[in-house]
Amino acid sequence: MVVLGGCESDLARRISNYERMNDTAAAKQLLVQTTRSEPENAEAHFLLGRLYMREGAYKKGISALDASRAQSPRFAEQIRYVKQKHAREEFATGTKALESSAYGAAEAAFQAVRVIQPDNVAPVKALGQVRVEAGRPEEARAAYREALEMAPEDIELLNNLSALAAEADDYSAAIRYGRRALEQSSPQPRIRKRLAYAFVETEQWPEALGAFDKLLQTAPSSTVRRDYAFLLFNREKYGQALPLLERLAGGETSVKVLRALGEAYGALGRAEAAAQTYRRVLQRRPDDLQALQRLVIAYERLGDEAAVNELRTRLQRVRTDEDE
Repeated sequence: MVVLGGCESDLARRISNYERMNDTAAAKQLLVQTTRSEPENAEAHFLLGRLYMREGAYKKGISALDASRAQSPRFAEQIRYVKQKHAREEFATGTKALESSAYGAAEAAFQAVRVIQPDNVAPVKALGQVRVEAGRPEEARAAYREALEMAPEDIELLNNLSALAAEADDYSAAIRYGRRALEQSSPQPRIRKRLAYAFVETEQWPEALGAFDKLLQTAPSSTVRRDYAFLLFNREKYGQALPLLERLAGGETSVKVLRALGEAYGALGRAEAAAQTYRRVLQRRPDDLQALQRLVIAYERLGDEAAVNELRTRLQRVRTDEDE
């Protein structure tokens, strides 16, 4: 009900009567006619906009409400309330639909909120989430990019865009958004981790090494430690890789780790440690040709001719067995 100057207007009273009789068609007809014959009538525009909003015809509703606001500020508070009410209800509908995996209904509801509140970033972000869960990553990226224009410092948006870019093998974009995210907040392990691997994929080795080093300081894990160790090892940075490989080798008997550790020891001139490590490999794989060959080299450096001769005999036997 609209009251002006403490009294209900004639137009509002007639509309109220139609609404009590559930005759929205007649109410709409009267209001359309009034807005056409009296375009400066702010009340008629407001009542028509409110009716459209109730019907879910949000574009028409917003147009009528904005026309009312343009004619007079008298209904500004009521207009604000109507918009907020319907936006809140549609957002709740979209959230519930998303929780039920009803992606079409969720998208329709969040799109409705966008019509009602075009400056609200929340429904645009929600559309991105809908599209991610619906398996439409490219459309999700478009929604998140649009939302980022509205909220350029939003960490969640930057992280989501970085993640989607990495999943699409667009590592340059993943790095770009990841770096922006790190500029906005304290270290984020998930962002740092994605950056580190994106640098590896784009062969930006100094950046990758720096990112892994920071990641290991802020969010250490066996996976990060292992990947960082092999990154250093493969870049022939044996001195830096060695403590990581030693720690890994202390907690597992992975042949790959032990081989890398033995090679690192050998490259650093630590023949005895290399020999001990290759013997550990041979405990797991007695006929490991590579370990036997590297062990021969280690004992040659140690000057242990007896061990070298024994290992060469063993090597010959392994090679013969392989040939057969």
